[in-house]
Order: sequence, then C-alpha cells, then structure tokens
Amino acid sequence: MSNSFNISDKPEIAANLVQILSNSSALATIQITDLPAIVNEINANQVFIEAIIDTHLPGIITEIDANETKIDLIRGTDVVNIQTNIDANETKIDAIQTEQYFSVLPADTILLSADAEQSVLGLTYTKVKEIFISFTGYYRITFDLKSLESAYTGFGRIYKDGVAFGIEQSNNTQVYANKSEDLEFSHGELLQLYLKSSGATESAYAENLKLKGTIGTPLGYVVTD
Repeated sequence: MSNSFNISDKPEIAANLVQILSNSSALATIQITDLPAIVNEINANQVFIEAIIDTHLPGIITEIDANETKIDLIRGTDVVNIQTNIDANETKIDAIQTEQYFSVLPADTILLSADAEQSVLGLTYTKVKEIFISFTGYYRITFDLKSLESAYTGFGRIYKDGVAFGIEQSNNTQVYANKSEDLEFSHGELLQLYLKSSGATESAYAENLKLKGTIGTPLGYVVTD
C-alpha cells in the first residue's frame, strides 16, 4: 500500500490551504503597515492621559476640595440662617393671625347662628351651645330665653372657655325674650351659652344663639364723647 498523497484528489483541502495562506498574507501586511500606527496612537493617548493626571487632575481635586469647603460652610451657616428666617416668618405669621389686619365690630349682621331650642332642668348652670371663634373682635351676641313656668325664672349667661363672661340674663315668662350683649372674643376661644332655672324641678329654655358683627378696619374708637 502506498503512503503518497496527491492534493488534487482533495480540492476542499486545497481551497482551505489557499484561504489560510491568504489570511496569513493579510495579517503580515497589517503587522507591517498598521501596527506601528496603532502603537503610536496608544503612546500618544498614554502621553495625553499622563498630562491630564499631571496637570488637570490636581486642579480638579482642588476644585472638589473647595466645593466641599463651601458645602460645609452652607451646612454650618446658611442652613442655620435659613432656619432662623423660617422661625422669624412663622413668628410674623403668628402675629398676623393674632393681631389681624382687620377687626370684627358689633353690628346686627348675622355671622353664625345656632338656632335649635335647648333646655336645662335645675339650679345649676349647664352648657347648651358652643361656637368656636376664628377671628378676634367685638361681637354682638343675642339669644332668646324663656322659663317653662311663669312662677319660676329662666337664666342664661354667655361663658368663655368654660368661665362665666357675660352678664346674667333672665326671663320669668313662658314667652321667648331676646337678650343681647356686646362682648370681645379672641381667635381660638369658645363662646358658650349656659342655662339654669330658679326651680330645682323646672326648666329654662333658649334658642337662636346668634353671633353678629361686621368686618372692617377701624382707624380707632371714641374713648370719651
């Protein structure tokens, strides 16, 4: 048996060898022509990078340090000043809410009304109505009062936050009589109506509690006429 090999018997192998030889030739051409330019480009970039590191980087670090210092100053001073300004403005707002740039003065214009009929049995003052005051001012406060029996007297009185404030009003008839009084209330206070009877087994009645006034900006008020 012969060991000789004829490449013409294997055309596919011959084609592959041609391709390999062609690629080798192209690779050799790249190595000879392109590789020096690639190396030069890498070296140029290396020089550029080193220049950045040597010259620009210290400046960047210095800028970062300066900004950190500014940030620390802001945290140490400006934030405190901002909070101080916020606190000052809150104080001003509280003053505006307390003092107001307008006033409520007594008048016959109804601002709020609690009209339901309520009653109290016995000798002890008991709260039957309550109104929250939003604006400081002088209000005209009216309500209707009567007694269940004419032999006894019904009493009504305006309270402020659970403390007697207005004058004691009374009526010993079975017909409602209107009671009126001008009183000063401040923002956040409670205007309350309390009732009692002169008889331990009798009742006092009230209805139509009304908060009246007008909103204005008065220049002052007469002290002595």
